[in-house]
Amino acid sequence: DILNYRNRWWRETARQQLRHRENRSTAAPRLNQILRTEPGQYALEALWGLNLIGAFDPAAFDVAITHRHPAVRRWAIRLIGDEANPTPDQVDKIAAALTLESDPEVLSQAISSSARFPAPLALRLLTLISQHDIIRSSPDFERVLWWAIEPFYAAHPDRVLALLTELVTAHPDAPLPALAEFAMRRMANAGTKSDLQRCAKLLSF
Repeated sequence: DILNYRNRWWRETARQQLRHRENRSTAAPRLNQILRTEPGQYALEALWGLNLIGAFDPAAFDVAITHRHPAVRRWAIRLIGDEANPTPDQVDKIAAALTLESDPEVLSQAISSSARFPAPLALRLLTLISQHDIIRSSPDFERVLWWAIEPFYAAHPDRVLALLTELVTAHPDAPLPALAEFAMRRMANAGTKSDLQRCAKLLSF
C-alpha cells in the first residue's frame, strides 16, 4: 500500500492520484479500515485520503477523534474546524475527547479550531479547554486561548464573562489566571459602564 511507504513523495502522489480517480469512492472502505486498525502515519494518511475523496463522514470522525495516535486526533479536529460549522454532536465528542487529552498539540489545535466555530459552541469548548491542567500550567497556552476568545467578546461579552467566572470559581485558591487578566485589560480598554462592571466582577474574586 503506497500510503504506507516511507518516502513522503510517494505518499503524496498516491493521495493526489486518488483525488482524481473517477471511481474514488471505492477506496473509502479500505481507507476506513486503515484508519480503524493502523497506527501512526499510516492512519493519518488514510484520514487525509478520506477527506480528499469526500468520505470524511461522522463514522470516520468518531474513529479519528479517539484514535491512539495524537496526530490523527489533531487532524480530526482540524478538519471539523475547516468546515467552521460543526454539529452539536461533533462538539460533544470533541469535548469528551479533550477531557482525556494529554497531547499539547491536540489541545492547541482545539483552541485554534474553536475560534472558527459559532459562538455558543466555541465558547463551550473554550471553557472546557481553559480548565484543562495542561492549559492552566502554561502561560503560553493562556495567550493562545485568549487569542481565540477575544474576538467573541464584542458580540458576546456576557458569555465570555461567564467563561472566565467559571474558570476562576473552579479554582478559588489559585492565583487569578493570566487569561482573566487579559480579559480585564480588554474590558477596561472598552471603557463603557457595562465593560467596567464586568471587569469589577472579575476583580472581586
